Amino acid sequence: MDVKINIGEARDALSSLVERAERGEDIVIARRGRPVVRLVPCKEARPQLKPGWGRSLSTDADRAALAAMTEEEWFAPDPETEAAMRAKGTG
Repeated sequence: MDVKINIGEARDALSSLVERAERGEDIVIARRGRPVVRLVPCKEARPQLKPGWGRSLSTDADRAALAAMTEEEWFAPDPETEAAMRAKGTG
């Protein structure tokens, strides 16, 4: 079933209309009651990532080390990265 909405309403609700179209709803945008545009998802839309997808990318020890870091340690410059940047002339 097509959802028909006027341009002014579509402008105010664009984010939710895009989400609905991504889920497969047919969204038709009308001007003065006449359909002018159909909102459809792109075939190359990114797949939705599921919560926890990256958990396997690190070990428990990695996560524990990151959790134990202070803010100063987290934002401290990495000497190896800085040396590589200087060598490339970008630092």
